Amino acid sequence: MASPESGSAAPIRVVHVTDGSVWAGMESHLLQLHLAGRERPDAVDARFVFSEAGPVADRFRAEGAAVLALPGSGRARIRALRRHLREARPHVVHAHGYLGVLWAGLASVGLDAELLVTLHASVEPGPGPGTRIWWYNRLARWLPVLRAGAFVAVCEDVRDDYVRRWLPAARIRVVRNGLLCRRGEPAPREAGAPPRIGCVGRLVPVKDHALFLRVVERLRRSRPALEGWILGDGPLRGALESEARERGLGSGVAFLGGVDDVAERLDALDVLVFTSRSEGVPYALLEALCAGLPVVAPRVGGLPEVLRHEENALLADARSAESIAEGVERILADPALARRLSAGARRSVAGELSAERMLDETLAVYRERLAR
Repeated sequence: MASPESGSAAPIRVVHVTDGSVWAGMESHLLQLHLAGRERPDAVDARFVFSEAGPVADRFRAEGAAVLALPGSGRARIRALRRHLREARPHVVHAHGYLGVLWAGLASVGLDAELLVTLHASVEPGPGPGTRIWWYNRLARWLPVLRAGAFVAVCEDVRDDYVRRWLPAARIRVVRNGLLCRRGEPAPREAGAPPRIGCVGRLVPVKDHALFLRVVERLRRSRPALEGWILGDGPLRGALESEARERGLGSGVAFLGGVDDVAERLDALDVLVFTSRSEGVPYALLEALCAGLPVVAPRVGGLPEVLRHEENALLADARSAESIAEGVERILADPALARRLSAGARRSVAGELSAERMLDETLAVYRERLAR
C-alpha cells in the first residue's frame, strides 16, 4: 500500500470524491476539512472531485482548493476520475455519498490507494427495487466492503445504524463533524424586534417541519408576535405552506427557501429549533453554536452526543410540540439562560467540535489504514 515515505515530512495525499451538484452537509464537511487542512500543508495534500462544474466547485476554488469537475456522465466520469487518480497518485481515495462511493470505488480498482468512505447520516428510506437509484445505492453499499475499504461515521448513532443494518463494527471509526469558527461575539438583536425562531434543513420527511409548525402555533398562543423562519427547500414545501395556512399561521411563518447567507440569517434569530426524526451532527447546528445562538433540540440521532443540556443547548424531553415549545419559551423568557447557552455553544465549537479536531482525527484514520 502506498504511503508517505518513512521518516519524511511528506503530507498524506488525499482525493475526496462526491456528487457536489448542490450544497448540503457533505459539501460543508468537505469545505471544513479543506479550510483546516489549508493551515496544515505539511500534514495533508487534498484534492476535491465533484460531479460537475458549478457553484459548489466554484466555492472550493475560491477558497484555494484543487478541484476537478468530472465531464460527461456515467462511465465517462469514472474514466476521467481514474485518469485523475493515476496522475495524482493519492494515498487515500475518500468517498462521500452514494455517487461518490460508486465513482471512487470503481475508478480506484487496481490502484495503490486506500478507499475510505464517510457515512454522513443514517440510512433514509428511498426508492424500491427496480429503480436506478436503488441499484446504485446497493452497489455503493457493497463495493467498499468488497474492496476492504474502511468507514468513518460522523457520530455514534450513524455508526450504530449501519452496524445494525449490514456493516461490521470493526470497519467503522467515529469522527464527528467540526467547524472552523472565526466569528466574533454575537451581536445583540435589534431593540423592539419580535421574537423569532427558526429551523434549517431540506424540506423532506425526516426533518419533520410539520412539527416545527406546531411549535410555532403553540408559542404564538402566548406570544402572538412570534415569527418562525424555515430556511431550506425541498419536495414538501407546497404541503407545508398549505398546512401553515390551515393552522392560521399566515405571516407568522416565513418560507425562505435555500439561502446562501445562512450565517447572516442565524444572526436574526433568537433560538434555532430542531424537530428532526433523525440527525447526525448537522452543520446548521455547528453554525448556530459558532454564532452563539441558543438551540433547542430533541434527543435524537447524534444531537445528544454533542449537546449538553443547559450548558450549550436545551434538550427537549420528548420530540413533541409541547416539549420543544417549553424549551424555546424558557430561553425567550430568561435572558441570563440565553447568555449562558450562547457562551457554552461557542466554547463547544472552539474545542470538541472544531474543524481542527476533525482534521486531526481524520488524519489519524488515514495513518492507521496506511500503516497496515
